[in-house]
Amino acid sequence: MKRVLLSLFLVFALVACSTEEAVEENNELVEETTEETTEDTTEETVEEETEEVVEEETTEEETVVEDPNAIKIVKEVTGLSAMTVEVTLVEGVITAIEVLEHTETEGIGGTVINEGVLIQTIIENQENLDSIDVISGATLTSNAIIEAAKSALADVTVETSIEVVIQKEVTGLAAMTVEVTLLDGVITSIEVLNHSETESIGGTVINEGALVQAIIDNQDNLDSVDVISGATMTSNAIIEVAKSALEEVK
Repeated sequence: MKRVLLSLFLVFALVACSTEEAVEENNELVEETTEETTEDTTEETVEEETEEVVEEETTEEETVVEDPNAIKIVKEVTGLSAMTVEVTLVEGVITAIEVLEHTETEGIGGTVINEGVLIQTIIENQENLDSIDVISGATLTSNAIIEAAKSALADVTVETSIEVVIQKEVTGLAAMTVEVTLLDGVITSIEVLNHSETESIGGTVINEGALVQAIIDNQDNLDSVDVISGATMTSNAIIEVAKSALEEVK
């Protein structure tokens, strides 16, 4: 009987050991699987984040578009020492200023350049650069950058003159075609292209040009221009053309 019980006890003990070993092996397998899964997940997450960063950088680079109308003007100026300043303008308006080269003192002029406060002030007040205050302690650097901005604005400021030629059909003693040329709203010449005025009266007024010169000289007050004696209708017709032309270009 004792032998039977001992045998049963040994059987149960062996079964228990086998079960514990199986559980331990299963736990180890679960741990290894979990570690592999975690590593895979981490690698995938890192790859995804890296791809997102690359995509963001690429997107940012792609959105930087140079304005096709931008003009870059480089100026050599002197602050505490020589500086190279690049001014970017679009349609005559400063949009950016960059100091390309300088040897200013880092804690003084260099700070003015790097912080960019003066540059932003110049851009915001470019219509009145004389009103801009220099940075305290960096007067030479400040004035040099302001002068570069002034010079760049002057380079792109082009006086544009507009010439207008106006032809009018009017009637003096007879029909006339009168051409008036104006430059920036000011009469510079008047020419009677064709007419059938009496040569010794109206024709003389037209050919001699005294009336035309009087109109040009007194175009701010044409009502003060006297007609030519004996050729009132011809004179008034030419004066009216001048008045009409001035009204059209106002």
